[in-house]
Amino acid sequence: MSTSSPSKRRLRTIIASCAVALGLAVGTVGAAAPASAISQITGLTGYTCNSNRTLSIPVPRIWASQRTEQVTWINQVQRFDESRRVWYDYGTYVNTASFNSFGQMVNVQGWLGLGGGYLYGSQARNQLFLTVAHPGYYRIAAHIKGNQGGKYWLGYIAGENAWCYMR
Repeated sequence: MSTSSPSKRRLRTIIASCAVALGLAVGTVGAAAPASAISQITGLTGYTCNSNRTLSIPVPRIWASQRTEQVTWINQVQRFDESRRVWYDYGTYVNTASFNSFGQMVNVQGWLGLGGGYLYGSQARNQLFLTVAHPGYYRIAAHIKGNQGGKYWLGYIAGENAWCYMR
């Protein structure tokens, strides 16, 4: 019998909520040519808290295996409650973009907000910016997944114990 730590259970909860959002974000595709998929993802090694109350994440580089692949990037921002000494979900940010087999982003606008009531980040100069309204300690759990499957990225950016302070 395997047991899991509270942090692993917490990550599974985040995964489940990301999966629900991803299910809403990615539609079904009819069968035609062989499906593309994500073949490689690099990046997501860290983030910073900026003075203008934004979390800045260097955007990952993504390669599709064959044709263009639509990708959804979900960031679950967590804020530390100092009085209760626990991390809580602050907001879920959902963005989407398309990539080709050369690792190039196909859509000119960068990572686009999904809409539909979801929060989303804005991209500038190879950074995704997630806006928060309150000072405090923040960390980010992320999930990157393609419409057709393949490789995916799931976990805390820079590790579970990585955080930054927003003034």
